[in-house]
Amino acid sequence: MDGGQDFLMKRLISMARLTADPSTLIRTIYEEEQRNPDNHMVYVLKGWAQSGMGKNTAALESFDRAIELNPRSAWGYYGKGEALRELRRFDEALKCFSRAVELKPRRADFWLSKGFMEEEVGMLKAAGESFKKAISLGDRSGWAQYGQSRLLVYEERLEEALDECRNAMQLSPDEEEFKMHEAFILDLIKD
Repeated sequence: MDGGQDFLMKRLISMARLTADPSTLIRTIYEEEQRNPDNHMVYVLKGWAQSGMGKNTAALESFDRAIELNPRSAWGYYGKGEALRELRRFDEALKCFSRAVELKPRRADFWLSKGFMEEEVGMLKAAGESFKKAISLGDRSGWAQYGQSRLLVYEERLEEALDECRNAMQLSPDEEEFKMHEAFILDLIKD
């Protein structure tokens, strides 16, 4: 990002911390859009704000505009993938996440989203590879291990799944989804 985009991003992050009102953020982005209508990052940020407000169809338009302005906008593809995921358009979301990792292959979060979409559409081997890639890139959120654990459950490798789930829990001990997954695996092991 250039200095202006960096300043806008920092301003929006500060505003987001101060207020839970996404409409305040969107107003700031609309002002920036008027000043810089050809800046693709403005549309990426607009799409994120719209998604945060639950307006995923409008967000898709913003992400499409970002991609139109910069066809190599990994953030545009990633944001579009997230909006499509929310709209349950999983095949399209996967295409966007795949393009995002092509453009920015060092982003663990992009690989995570790709992995979860691959799992959603039944591409379990590819999902496993994406989760492994996220781990190798240093993901410390626990979500990659959680994803691996889910895949191991499908294969009925329950002890390994439990280990991976507990690895995820070590990284994010307060994550309720990881705790529920551990309980689910323990129930399966009992049966």
